[in-house]
Amino acid sequence: FQEKGVPAVIAGLPAPGIRLPYVSVDHEATMFHAVGRLTSKGHRRIAMIARSSSSPGLKSFLAAFEQTCPRMGKDKVDGQIILMKKDCPAYVGRQLLNCLNFKDPITAFIIGSPLHTITAFSHLPEHGIRIPRDVSIVTTYGDHNLHHLIPNPSRYFFDAHVFGNKIFDFITKLASGLDLTNRRYLVVPEPVQGASIGNIRTLAQPVR
Repeated sequence: FQEKGVPAVIAGLPAPGIRLPYVSVDHEATMFHAVGRLTSKGHRRIAMIARSSSSPGLKSFLAAFEQTCPRMGKDKVDGQIILMKKDCPAYVGRQLLNCLNFKDPITAFIIGSPLHTITAFSHLPEHGIRIPRDVSIVTTYGDHNLHHLIPNPSRYFFDAHVFGNKIFDFITKLASGLDLTNRRYLVVPEPVQGASIGNIRTLAQPVR
């Protein structure tokens, strides 16, 4: 589209070198707010759980986490990224438990995938890890179905109507002949309180 001059709008983040207009989620604002929610409860050892992918969206997501932690101060946040090479529940569950067995254990997770969120809420309690008593969790994915989990996940609500309306706005402007090269619009998700973030608590013994 770009090479042939065909008017187009990208839903999501473009790859490097693409100058087409796009509508995406403000990962930086979301991550800054999520880390802030956890640090306000005393959490310092925070792990970002994400799929292993080379997509522009995931790269932006991880970059936002890497940039946010230093902004909070080295004495306040020790962030770590854990990439899941598989979506298999048993594999994801083991990786989460491993984080809790570090010499300096992770006390809070930021999870991007709804599948990994469901695994965490089902797998950890099976091993005696209660949420949020033993570990806090916030997910950046706000699927309405997640409210059926107990405890109610602390998350972010993504308004698809705002997203769709902005894409339509860009389309109509392109159709009228306007040049929207390098134009972007970032939707900021709304936080949902939930009940999966609690005050920091150190596990008395390693989990199995």
